[in-house]
Amino acid sequence: MKTISSSVRVDILLKAIILTVFIFSSPNYLWAIDDISGSKPDESDEVAIDENPSDDCEDEDAAGPKVKVKGRRLLVDFDGNGKYQRYFIKGAAYSPHPIGTFPSQFGTCRYLGTDEVSQTDQFSCEGEGEPYFYNRQDILDRDFNPDLPSLVTLGVNTIRIWNGFTNDLLTDEPAFQLKALLDKAEAGGIKVIMGFWVDYGLNFSDPLVRDDVMDRFERYVQAYKDHPAVLFWAVGNENNFFLGNNSPGDWYSLANELAQKAKSIESANYHPVAIVNGDLGFIGDSLSGAVDDQLDSIDIWGVNVYRGGLGFNHLFKEYSQKSKKPLWVSEFGVDAYDMQKNSIDERTQARLDKRLWQRIREHSHVTIGATVMAYSDEWWIDNGQWNSSAATHNIGGGPGGVQDGFVNEEWWGIMGVEDNGDGPDQFIPRDVFCALRRGFTVKGQGAHYRGPENAQSCDETWACCPEDKGFAKDGRCVKKCTPKSKL
Repeated sequence: MKTISSSVRVDILLKAIILTVFIFSSPNYLWAIDDISGSKPDESDEVAIDENPSDDCEDEDAAGPKVKVKGRRLLVDFDGNGKYQRYFIKGAAYSPHPIGTFPSQFGTCRYLGTDEVSQTDQFSCEGEGEPYFYNRQDILDRDFNPDLPSLVTLGVNTIRIWNGFTNDLLTDEPAFQLKALLDKAEAGGIKVIMGFWVDYGLNFSDPLVRDDVMDRFERYVQAYKDHPAVLFWAVGNENNFFLGNNSPGDWYSLANELAQKAKSIESANYHPVAIVNGDLGFIGDSLSGAVDDQLDSIDIWGVNVYRGGLGFNHLFKEYSQKSKKPLWVSEFGVDAYDMQKNSIDERTQARLDKRLWQRIREHSHVTIGATVMAYSDEWWIDNGQWNSSAATHNIGGGPGGVQDGFVNEEWWGIMGVEDNGDGPDQFIPRDVFCALRRGFTVKGQGAHYRGPENAQSCDETWACCPEDKGFAKDGRCVKKCTPKSKL
């Protein structure tokens, strides 16, 4: 039997203490012991550990691109010093369309009512000179100026947009709205995933159609490729669900050609290109043109995943068997409206979104992160874009979801949205804001937002509180607006 000297015992004891401190102070541990659900972790996906945790910083050629993919990792070198670091997306899907407006032209078309003579819906989609909704300063005030500080507070490092447009309505310059968004994002330390919308129902086997899509994408890349806020390009959105008469190969080959075009334009300074897929449909199927070798210019698979708030049901294991490319969960989440209760259920939304984010973090050996659906409610989406429903908050949708078996399309937001008359819309953080903030930053006192937006503040400060009651005062949680009253 071997004996251990006293000096060795001291050394072992010190190492044990250091290891214990490390474990108990790590973000994953803090997350686990503070789960507001109080339930067992979902066992539908095995918990995975980063395969190479020490490989987060790599020395490379300083002349390389700012963003690149290596294996299943997204690496960045924003300052150009040749030292790449791993980038994990902690993001939100961002669609800044004020109440009464629509996605087209970045929310600058507004429903004006029904013409009494023609009985047709009327819209304003004109350029500058139109009152309020296309005044440039008003666009900043109604969207980007209030939104970006909230996003920074939330702790996101990335936002995803579904589409930008290539030039201004009146000039050949890059669109004012998108450039303003990129400028604001960069100032706040937030990167942007540049979505490029490809309409459903196009005939992707038609060379003229493919050329038109290619031309629009080329102008898009040319317009924004040099902006420092750009993280990567993201082509399409669930087009595999809406193929119509197209074959899957028609769509995926077009996406690959778009990626080739981006790389030919950007050359050595290229940004990666992702396809945004509906779940895992067709991925890894050679007959559909969707295996890695057939998509040699696509760097990342983005997947919109709604498999239920209790977990991802083997998503990461299934994906890892289909592709070697990095996985970006481009949409996930739970809506805030409960049809069974006929009311908002913020607590359930917060609990389930937080749990889903935990699953994503646990599978960082496969995924490069995620963008939660969505930053704010979208009032336009329920009954389609071009009708008066954009001015009302509807509860329509379809089967799905978790808590009530129904997806309420206009209620995905981390932030609720309320009409503020002639002024900019009022954004009110929901409990999920605080729950995800804790997951993104491992900060905050609790999962319930208390602040001036929901009239729960004593002095215009806000706090994330552990209980669904009380007020914020001096950035802390208190039971009442009195000097010595604390939760």
